[in-house]
Amino acid sequence: MLWQGQEFAENWTMPDGTDPRRTLFSRPLHWEYFYDSAGKALVRLYRRLGDLRHGHHALGSRGDFFYFDDDNHRRAGLIAYRRQNADESLILILNFSDAEQEAWIPWPLAGRWTEQIDGEAHLQVTQAEKWAAVRVPSNYGAVYLRA
Repeated sequence: MLWQGQEFAENWTMPDGTDPRRTLFSRPLHWEYFYDSAGKALVRLYRRLGDLRHGHHALGSRGDFFYFDDDNHRRAGLIAYRRQNADESLILILNFSDAEQEAWIPWPLAGRWTEQIDGEAHLQVTQAEKWAAVRVPSNYGAVYLRA
């Protein structure tokens, strides 16, 4: 869900819950941002994420959800988890820091894992539950699908 101009990375402030301006305060969307280079990149990303959500039922199912709870990840600003159903398994890694981070996680299944947002990263896992590292850009994420 996007809210308060986040569609184009705006940072609108919001009056508190008792302020009557909370629902009346005008926050116009700057449509011109849609056409600049940063806006086009953001729209491409949102479209890609929507395609992933629509095309991979494990992302919308109530199937397996496993959080890789790791102190090093928390200190680095990383969150990693798995979503799977009977047909597919995905690993999602989010980087909330201002620097590229390396995430070490146990990959649940052997095989070739391909990053789905940008499609440039691949990882070959030789055995189930093998630990391996992937790099995640700053303030970004990665979605790996077992091919």
